Amino acid sequence: MNGRSVRYLRAGLGAVVLIALVLVVRGWWGEYRDAVNRASTNEATATASTSATVSPAPDPGEGGDKAEPAPQKDKTGSVTVLIDGLNFRQRPAADAKPIRGLRKGEVLTVLSERAGWYEVRSADGTKGWVSSNPNYTELER
Repeated sequence: MNGRSVRYLRAGLGAVVLIALVLVVRGWWGEYRDAVNRASTNEATATASTSATVSPAPDPGEGGDKAEPAPQKDKTGSVTVLIDGLNFRQRPAADAKPIRGLRKGEVLTVLSERAGWYEVRSADGTKGWVSSNPNYTELER
């Protein structure tokens, strides 16, 4: 090998090392960004659910002997949705399966309240649960 070939070989090897380093740092950055997004999503979910000590009722298909706790208070009136995409859930828990997303301005009839959640009926008659967090819903009596 002559001197020119060695220089090209070194330059090529340096480029390969530099590319590998960029890919490693990019992977770390992506993992960091994903972790931050998950943390902020979990924080928003915790805020929406208002951390109640009520244990969620099991889904009908899951089995189990736990009875769903009775609602805390009967409410009358309606709830107005304050944000687009608010989850309309099957039971009062942040991890409960959503029935659908609600639209900002949608009005729901309140049936009862339980530790940070409103049991509601939509205009089409579907029953479900929404967060009672004032950032997401507004109770009107």
